[in-house]
Amino acid sequence: MGADNLSEFHRWRHWRDIARRLPIAVLDRPGAGWRAHASRAARVWAPARWDEADISGLASAHPPAWGFVHGPRCALSSTRIRERGGDDEC
Repeated sequence: MGADNLSEFHRWRHWRDIARRLPIAVLDRPGAGWRAHASRAARVWAPARWDEADISGLASAHPPAWGFVHGPRCALSSTRIRERGGDDEC
């Protein structure tokens, strides 16, 4: 999920159940990093947070498990990228 979604994750229906069912990789998004780190979901699941150096094993982790991934950031929304067939470049 994008960091912008983590900021609002606690407003999702059954957000705690979602986090208990699958590991979550949070991708850094422009302007959303600080809010994501300070979000309610990040605080609730802080004990389940993986270090970024170990993130490659997250997909096989037993939930709840999540990690924040920093890297090149793209300002385009995932909706925009899907509409364009993934052809947009950052």
